[in-house]
Amino acid sequence: MTWSDHHPVLLTLASPLVRPKDRTWRLNETLLNDPIVTQGTLQTLQNYFTDNSSPDTSPQIIWEAHKAVIRGYLIQQGSLKKKQYNTQRDALLCRIQVLEKSHKLYMDDTVYAELLELRTELSSLLNKTAQKAFLTTRRVYYEHGNKCGRLLARALKAHREKLYISKLRNPQGKPVTLPQDMLSLLREHFTELYNLPTDHRPSSSDSICKFVDMHTHTKLTPLMREALDSPLTVEELQNAVKLTPTGKTPGPDGLSLRYYKTFLPTLAPAWLQAFNTLTQHHRVLPPQSLSATITLIPKPDKDHDLCASFRPISLLNQDLKLFAKALALRIARHIPHLVHPDQTGFIPGREARDNTVRALNLIHVAAKSRSDPSLLLSTDAEKAFDRVSWPYLFSTLRQMGFGSNMLAWIGSLYADPTARINLNGTLTTPFHIRNGTRQGCPLSPLLFAISLEPLLHAIRTNPSIHGIEVAGHRHKVATYADDLLFFIRQPLISLPALTSLLREYGSLSNYKINMTKSEILGLSVPPPMRAQLQASFPFRWCKSSLKYLGIFLTADTSDLYQANYLPLLHSITADLTKWAFPHVTWFGRINVLKMNILPRLLYLFQTLPIAVPTLFFRSLQSKFTTFVWNNHRPRLRFELLTASKSAGGLALPHARRYYQAAHLLRILEWTSGADTKLWIPLERTLADAPLASLPWLNGTNATCRVTHHPTISATLRTWRTLQNSTKIAPRPSPLLPLCYLPAFSRRLITTEQMQAPHCIRASNFIDGNTFKSPEDIPLPWPQSFLTKFHFHRLTAYMRSLAPPPQFTRPLTLFETLAQRKHPPPHGISVMYGLLQSLTNPIPSYRSKWEEDLQLSFTEEEWDQITLLTTSCSIATKSQETAYKLLSRWYCPPKRLAMFDPKHNGSCWKCRAPQADLLHMWWSCPLLQPYWQAVHSTICKVSEPPPDFTPAAMLLLHTPMEHTDYKRTLEIRLLNAAKAVLPRHWKTPNVPTIREWLQEVHNTQDIEELIHSASGTSAVHLRRWFYWSEARPRV
Repeated sequence: MTWSDHHPVLLTLASPLVRPKDRTWRLNETLLNDPIVTQGTLQTLQNYFTDNSSPDTSPQIIWEAHKAVIRGYLIQQGSLKKKQYNTQRDALLCRIQVLEKSHKLYMDDTVYAELLELRTELSSLLNKTAQKAFLTTRRVYYEHGNKCGRLLARALKAHREKLYISKLRNPQGKPVTLPQDMLSLLREHFTELYNLPTDHRPSSSDSICKFVDMHTHTKLTPLMREALDSPLTVEELQNAVKLTPTGKTPGPDGLSLRYYKTFLPTLAPAWLQAFNTLTQHHRVLPPQSLSATITLIPKPDKDHDLCASFRPISLLNQDLKLFAKALALRIARHIPHLVHPDQTGFIPGREARDNTVRALNLIHVAAKSRSDPSLLLSTDAEKAFDRVSWPYLFSTLRQMGFGSNMLAWIGSLYADPTARINLNGTLTTPFHIRNGTRQGCPLSPLLFAISLEPLLHAIRTNPSIHGIEVAGHRHKVATYADDLLFFIRQPLISLPALTSLLREYGSLSNYKINMTKSEILGLSVPPPMRAQLQASFPFRWCKSSLKYLGIFLTADTSDLYQANYLPLLHSITADLTKWAFPHVTWFGRINVLKMNILPRLLYLFQTLPIAVPTLFFRSLQSKFTTFVWNNHRPRLRFELLTASKSAGGLALPHARRYYQAAHLLRILEWTSGADTKLWIPLERTLADAPLASLPWLNGTNATCRVTHHPTISATLRTWRTLQNSTKIAPRPSPLLPLCYLPAFSRRLITTEQMQAPHCIRASNFIDGNTFKSPEDIPLPWPQSFLTKFHFHRLTAYMRSLAPPPQFTRPLTLFETLAQRKHPPPHGISVMYGLLQSLTNPIPSYRSKWEEDLQLSFTEEEWDQITLLTTSCSIATKSQETAYKLLSRWYCPPKRLAMFDPKHNGSCWKCRAPQADLLHMWWSCPLLQPYWQAVHSTICKVSEPPPDFTPAAMLLLHTPMEHTDYKRTLEIRLLNAAKAVLPRHWKTPNVPTIREWLQEVHNTQDIEELIHSASGTSAVHLRRWFYWSEARPRV
């Protein structure tokens, strides 16, 4: 052996800090893009279920075993593809070696040419993986670039979440860094968490039953129980598949949601048989079905060296998640009946704002009675979901009236589950789970809400716990999942009773309050009493504000703006400064505002509907404008950017209108009178008139009935502003309640109106365009001079407000919505759209296009043009080019010459004078051959062909419906043609047909990848068939 600098030396390093990752199988979804593999998988499934339909084998075993069979088949197909690849590669290498030797010997040009061809083929084969990754990246950026979604969200993050765990600390405080030791430490921690001591003595079971029986206030009706116990159906499975988000990591069996979507017709009968028969003969699911992989997500603002600082998310098998989802959808329909309105988390029709607005009203009430000590207590529950006792949970379910089938189904999920913890790709050994509702299971939030209800009922009915009383109703607690907020009066009596009840409940259900992390906000607590409470209870006392559900509640409602809105404004300012990335386009920056900033604003507008000064919105508008235009001069007016896309805008969020929309939704909720939202009865008692009547009264009459209320006054102020500035409901409204007018007398109330005098409208006194006579009013007493006097006084007052026809005019859209029993779904969006329709400006570029094209577009035609412009392609880049053209973004020579003396206004290509936008995009003589070639090519592959006019070719003006036109090949070819022109802007160069064909080729390739990934390749082939047959070569 010779030692030299060129002799290969092998060095192997081994470290105890490195542990190989566990190999876990996961479905390679690209296999499902192969029709042969898909057909083979389908045939394998059909053969398996046909051959294994024996009644001697339980359906659960048959179902679980099919996974092993299908895994084997898919592994075989993957291995076969890899083997084919290796065989092809080795054959090429062998032939290349032979030809290389031959070429060295004979230097034959034919051999050399063949050798080059084989090398090219080998290079193409070896680069296939890299090319596939490159094309996939192109597809992702083409489809999702600069759009609201994960890609843009990841770009906004300064750093990705730290998922790699390099070290931990054991209970003794010593650091642990070796993988094996960290695995053991995590396993011990979570084994202890999921196996809390349970008292199985009969006395403990009796205590649970007694507590649950005493504090279960509602039960399922027989019809509800029957509906919940009926067998699961194919429609429910399909709905569960539809509502389950895609792209999630599968469970231990490795089968993703796409597998179930692709083969659902074949899998559904066996799935239903397996899970429906769990109600028979005490059948259970196999252990493999109940296994899970726990992935650890670091909690923000926690010490990540501690095991308790990670949130355990259970990755369940997808078939089990679909089963739990189907059960959750069933229970969700009936859970509002079982759970008191105090609970709002994950309950259909209830929101976090129901709790916060209720809290604001109670703080306002408490401020009026300073002599009565009161406080807010926000408790911190320790691992609330993970600690739920199963005996307690199922006792609660039985007491609430759940039937045997539903109990069996839920029980099958908790029969004997196991889990393994994933640490940096390495798995612990399995351990059993004996308590808790698993985070990651669709059923967990509902089960937790049900388990919490007996505690809340016990609090509501405990006479020693004093809540804040309003109009005979005692408000004691509000909850959102495990976030509990208590409204406490007489704390020296209430707090001992409350903590005692929480200890009792914890002993039965494993619920545990972290006293030192729970917080108190004193509303009207004298200093001596505060000192006494601090000595008796370890709760933390807040100095100025208490954080609940992400907002800061203050003892003085006038401080809410300073505590919440100003910090949000500072946070938005810092984020927008940080996100000024050069690679994010202006369309992308608009989507950043929609995706990240708007939800933060909307949450505050809804949870804290207080008065917000105009300066706040002006500041937001300034920051939005600066961010969108990246500190450059705005190219389009802010009013145009915020207009809806159908009106020619870009739907940039208008913060002030969203704030107004939140208050309009509150008015609709006032009129609906839904008592399930406990803040509505609260506000109703704090106003001197019914809430439904306040918006329709004159400003003075409404204001005098509500004084200095933090939310009602803000809503009425916003409403008056809108009435004065828009036509949302011109005054006086036909809904004006006459009984609150100063000229109204109760002697004018008819017998039918006695029960609801606030429903008396002007229409009761008007016939057509004139007022009725006193004799036409069916009063319960004889007509008299006094009655006629009151009648004429009222009609005279009404005439001073408006002529009679104004009182009986048709209702506006908002007034119509206010007449309905329930607010519309997605209320904020509906109200925002209503405000947009009242304030949408007419874009100035429309008239300029009509002038240039010598056309006059109808409203329907213009709406279609604007809709097609903003939805002409799934690629944001194409949308951006189309909108720039429509909005006349590009500055032609004629316009440049107006403000820059260096330019003479002549065309950069043909040197024609006074070249306007239409000339530069269409009528330039040097451009006409390009457009003629594009049009003639489109005519060969599209039917009917587009008109050879700038309206059709540039603005996509077509007689087809926009939904149909978006799916055509023609719009894709025109997008490609328009994409080429800006590349030669301000240059004498003319776009070539070759450039267009290359752009079309790129579009076709990327769309092929998109359709292949979504399993819709047939759609792509049909759309591009004639182009593939007839297109000229690039």
